[in-house]
Amino acid sequence: MAQFLIRNSLNPHKVVKAGVTLAQYVDYTGHRGEPIWVLSVGVKELDKDTHKPIKEVFANLTTLDNVDKEIEKLVSKISKRIDWGDLQDDTRAPYVDEVYPVDYIAKMEDPVEFVIKEILPAAGIDLSTLKLTANGLDITSELEISGNPNEYHLKWRPKMKIYGYYDK
Repeated sequence: MAQFLIRNSLNPHKVVKAGVTLAQYVDYTGHRGEPIWVLSVGVKELDKDTHKPIKEVFANLTTLDNVDKEIEKLVSKISKRIDWGDLQDDTRAPYVDEVYPVDYIAKMEDPVEFVIKEILPAAGIDLSTLKLTANGLDITSELEISGNPNEYHLKWRPKMKIYGYYDK
């Protein structure tokens, strides 16, 4: 079993230790004996509604390709049952922390990269409100986005060599 910490970003003072287990089972009742992975996540916390121990949550996987996403889903399920105490308001807007390339060495066809961050306590950056424009043209759908709700890395690669500017 591996252990990790869960924290609600609106109450950074409380952390909950969680355990994750991944076990492989093979079903020999069929002809092929295909492996099945059982993923479980558990905590030693009381349910905020029932005041009884929170039950371990499980997922059955036939491949490990999406194990990270499945762990996120199980942690989300458990996190909804935890009493996080008093949550703080998210009063600060996200900010741009880094921008590449530096404007004095950039070529017009170079990709543009930047990092958006949010300081805790925070509800997380809402990407549905993100809009990026180049000379008035919406290029939001062309962004490559990675990261997490408190820090996203964004990259825009112009679809064509730009010798003038993007135009409507």
